[in-house]
Amino acid sequence: MRWMKLLLRNPVLLVVMVFMLSGPGQAGDEYGLSQLVKQLYTQPDFNLQHSAAAMSLLKRLNSGEIKLVRNAILARHQYRFKSHLLEQYFTNHFKDYKPNTQQVTLTAQDEENVSVIKTVEQDIHNYENSEAGLRAQMVGVWIPGPAIGGGAMPQNYTFKGDGTFIFDIGEGGCDIRIATSSGTWIINKNVLTLTTTHEKRYIGGKLKPVTDPVGCLSDNELAGGKWQTVQLKAADVKRYTKLRFVYEDYFGEGDFKPRFKMDKGEWWLYSKSTTNN
Repeated sequence: MRWMKLLLRNPVLLVVMVFMLSGPGQAGDEYGLSQLVKQLYTQPDFNLQHSAAAMSLLKRLNSGEIKLVRNAILARHQYRFKSHLLEQYFTNHFKDYKPNTQQVTLTAQDEENVSVIKTVEQDIHNYENSEAGLRAQMVGVWIPGPAIGGGAMPQNYTFKGDGTFIFDIGEGGCDIRIATSSGTWIINKNVLTLTTTHEKRYIGGKLKPVTDPVGCLSDNELAGGKWQTVQLKAADVKRYTKLRFVYEDYFGEGDFKPRFKMDKGEWWLYSKSTTNN
């Protein structure tokens, strides 16, 4: 009984004991993408349909992730991928991956698993390219690159679930008079329409040398005026056709961030959360 009293008085020790008694794969070990890829790569006899966890996970993946899962089977056979991103992932995660061929012979179990994956993969493709899927994927904060460099938030779009959007010029532009533009967005089929109705402008004031070089990327800053949100006299409507999201593991770590083309550039998902915008 003394050891029980000790555990109850020490919550940290209690958590450690629970973890130790639970055994591997039962506590603190969430089944995810990397685990599934590893099983398909290291276990030739692994049967997807005999694993409820694997089948459940497959249906929750995006198109980039399920493509990685499918290609884990080819990687086990030392397949040399045309995609440097796929080759980068397997090289980073499996020491014995030494690609040397593009001619492989799949086992019966391999072919069965590939068939199962392709069936789910087609369902994922159909959803991601449906209007409902496109709208769901669009919600979030988007930046013009796979990551933020230099610490300052770059220009970004925030698309909210209520159909409104905000374009922010980003941090550091202390000499710019228009900080944000906002309005509504809709997707019809695969056409994205942005209707800008408001702008946040700096009214009055004048430029002067920057007093805080840490917070500004420009040599000058505006001072003596005030920020004001104004409604445009005429809404600015822009349409972007052939909307499509592409999922890539840019850094070879299994983190598949979506991106899409707009304004002659590419926009990458920074966050699905839009609560702070």
